[in-house]
Amino acid sequence: MVDIPEWIVTDLDETLLRNDNTVSDFTLSTLARIRAAGTKFAIATTRYKAFAQPYIDLLKPDALVVCGGAIGMRHAEVVHYQTMDPTLLDLLWGELEQFPVGRPTLIDSSQGRFGDTRLVDRPFKHDAYQLILWMESALPPTFVDYWSEHFLITPLWLPGLYRIASFKANKLDALKSVLCEVDPMRVFTFGDDPMDAGMLAHFQGVAVANARVEAREAAHHHTVSNEEDGVARWITEQFLS
Repeated sequence: MVDIPEWIVTDLDETLLRNDNTVSDFTLSTLARIRAAGTKFAIATTRYKAFAQPYIDLLKPDALVVCGGAIGMRHAEVVHYQTMDPTLLDLLWGELEQFPVGRPTLIDSSQGRFGDTRLVDRPFKHDAYQLILWMESALPPTFVDYWSEHFLITPLWLPGLYRIASFKANKLDALKSVLCEVDPMRVFTFGDDPMDAGMLAHFQGVAVANARVEAREAAHHHTVSNEEDGVARWITEQFLS
């Protein structure tokens, strides 16, 4: 058996989770085995914390990155906290109103999620972690170019779907804060989409077979799909066989 990693970090949706949003018994037992051998375990997800909570309760990670990297926690201590400038957020929100939306724009904040069942009051009075936009069509390049000077704008896995946040509210910067004393070569990260590309490139990244092109190209290693328990199978083959 080769040396086990110091940390394993994984995205949730379409990476660790199967398509029905469950964690298989094989994955749970594999994580238990590698942690018993001394490896620490972390989650890095675009979900806001309440939406990720069932998996936090199930997996009991040693560290946590939520809201796409706006918040990073280690042993329940917040070590990374990035919010959107409220003045710029209000201006951005005003300009977004000119574009047709496929679904209501969501704001994940210090007071939970707004925009679905909770109306967004302007100006927004809480710490805003990220916007999730689902537009009827792609945002105009001129809009993206202008606002990319003020915020991090990431096209997500479906046409017209975007995440907007502060520049350091990303998984890579959050993990750099959380794992600041750890050699990146001793950290293995797993992911599938553009939000994961940075951490896959910087650490020892492993892309699942169903990954988008940005994640596949950033990763150092590749495994089978989430439906085939790619994370657990790669850990077993590399470290536990």
